[in-house]
Amino acid sequence: MNLEYQGVLFAANAGLGIEYIFYNQTAVFLDSSVSYYFGCNQSKSIRTEQTLMYSL
Repeated sequence: MNLEYQGVLFAANAGLGIEYIFYNQTAVFLDSSVSYYFGCNQSKSIRTEQTLMYSL
């Protein structure tokens, strides 16, 4: 596996989270985020092929 890369890959990220407290010691936290990777003449990778990524 070749892990070499050339140059810099710039990205923009944003996220949002919500917390719901059931009791004093119990809570649920949900968050989501989105990332966009700008093209910078990088070698082929998941971030150059799929520039917009999100997670829930």
